[in-house]
Amino acid sequence: MFRFGDTFLTTDADVETLVFDWGSVRMLSEEKVTGSQSVSFGHVLLNPGKGHERHNHPDADEIIYFIKGKGMQMLNDGEPVHCTGGECCWIPKGVYHSTINSGDGVLELVVAYMPAGAEQVLRTLPGVRILPPASSRKPTGQLHDRTRDPPATMGRLQPPDRRRPRRPADPWRSDD
Repeated sequence: MFRFGDTFLTTDADVETLVFDWGSVRMLSEEKVTGSQSVSFGHVLLNPGKGHERHNHPDADEIIYFIKGKGMQMLNDGEPVHCTGGECCWIPKGVYHSTINSGDGVLELVVAYMPAGAEQVLRTLPGVRILPPASSRKPTGQLHDRTRDPPATMGRLQPPDRRRPRRPADPWRSDD
């Protein structure tokens, strides 16, 4: 995990892995990781033929973005629709839904909850195993502040250009 002042850059290795018989979830941004209360964001892997069965989030909207694989998305107790990589589903608060992997390989998703907090129920589900962050198993798995101690890879990054960007000429604008 890297900290830039009040902002964070996290990876799957920086956060706990919630393991279920249907797959795994890694919340890359939530209050306990980044302090965010307005939105949480996670990386989800669903095993073939498995998924997160019918449920709802009474106090949060959810967005599901399909990265790769094939899935069946049920919304509002309707007929499931086929979803695949590159598709996005918005689920308003309170709407019942489920996401099931209908393919032969892993279904990879990212999810966001607005406001943050709905993801906490995952930690209470029967059968959940919570694995510590992979980075905590390393001898140097501490929070890293790039502003004070940049890692070796930072040498390739250029600082942002703080000058005001130049506007292209606007043929419709008159400077009279």
